[in-house]
Amino acid sequence: MERQWGGHGPANGRFNNPWGVAVDDLGTIYVCDKDNHRVQMFDKNGVFVGKFGTYGSADGQLNCPLFVAVCRINHTVYITDSGNHRINTYDMQGKFLFSFGQEGFQGGQFKSPRGIAIDNQGSVIVVDSGNNRVQVFTTEGDFLASFGTWGAGAGQLKGAEDVCLLNDSIVVSDRENHRIQIF
Repeated sequence: MERQWGGHGPANGRFNNPWGVAVDDLGTIYVCDKDNHRVQMFDKNGVFVGKFGTYGSADGQLNCPLFVAVCRINHTVYITDSGNHRINTYDMQGKFLFSFGQEGFQGGQFKSPRGIAIDNQGSVIVVDSGNNRVQVFTTEGDFLASFGTWGAGAGQLKGAEDVCLLNDSIVVSDRENHRIQIF
């Protein structure tokens, strides 16, 4: 092990169920601090450098943030705000920019969004766990496409959790089917 930091609690640098992590090009580490309803930022040595988000549903507020991705194209931080069924975006210093999505099952709507990734073209790929699908958006939050339905067959999902990219493919952890699927 190289280093560690944290501990339980609400103080800066402490966590109440840390979930997703991401690193930007400058080496800032973003951590979704789920039950403190915030995202904390650290330098590469684990020194606290900032935080954003408070509990709530207003612009910029968070309710159980789970996963985070950094877009290298527009230098924006994307957070899956799972309890509010939306994606929140912030600049790299934590200033709120905009959100997209709301609770529902139509294209562009979410039910407990989870994992998030951004490809080299700027497509934002979100696991819509409660709707058993993956949705794709522009960096501005415009809905492009979705795939997956509930079930155990090929291409179907049950409780999808996270997503990452492998070249031009999308890798999805299909939790309740106990498998990984590549699309």
